[in-house]
Amino acid sequence: MTKGSTLGAALLFNALFVTCFLISVTTHWYRIRIESSISTDTTYFWWTFSRFENGLTPGKIVESNYKSYHWDNIANVFNVSLGLLVAGVAFGLLSFLLNVITIGTKNRGTKISSAIFILLGSIFMMISLFQFIRIGTAFLDDLPECKILNIPIITPTTSTTSTTGGTTSPWYYTTSTTSSAYNFIMEDEQQRQDAATTTISRDTELPDHIDITSGFEKLYCRSFNGHNDELLIGTNIRWGPYIGFYVLTGGTVFGIIASIITFLA
Repeated sequence: MTKGSTLGAALLFNALFVTCFLISVTTHWYRIRIESSISTDTTYFWWTFSRFENGLTPGKIVESNYKSYHWDNIANVFNVSLGLLVAGVAFGLLSFLLNVITIGTKNRGTKISSAIFILLGSIFMMISLFQFIRIGTAFLDDLPECKILNIPIITPTTSTTSTTGGTTSPWYYTTSTTSSAYNFIMEDEQQRQDAATTTISRDTELPDHIDITSGFEKLYCRSFNGHNDELLIGTNIRWGPYIGFYVLTGGTVFGIIASIITFLA
């Protein structure tokens, strides 16, 4: 390949790098999907809000602004990732411009600068991806159903059912002598703003204390990516990064390839 064609290839990968950024910032980065025999409920997470789509009621969409719900840790994770993305694409655009200049002038200095800038842009985007993995910790600190993990032991009442607090995305669970697992059913996410509710159903005599952490640790509160079809009877819960995250992963690879090609040109 000639030097001009090599720089042209680098320019192409640089353009793909910027394109992936544009797609990434306009699509959701995280998704929680709850599939059951009666409906499929999906929550998408974006830069400033989450979007809940109720499968049982088509057209029912609830958008929850992080700041309004005081989900400050979730907002922080997204803000940091977005800031790193903006810095990364700024380096990418500058590299693209220098690459165009290099093709026309064959200047070695602009070529090296272009390679360095696109590499820096890729590094910023890579850091953005890795730091986003903290989202599970943010859920643990902010989401009402996850906050219960900070209360390792609860003591049930002697009544058949007991309810405390309000109606914030409560998880309902049952227990029996044949199974120590708890079965959780998530309520409507629209009610997250209220105080937490925990409802206990007693099929048989319960122990004095119930450790609920063994169930919650299998959910998105403690895991970045995964699924669970045991926690809820007849229900499959899947959670993990979504389109925006994966597209940016590809963009980071394109940026690194562009840097290597530019250095070699």
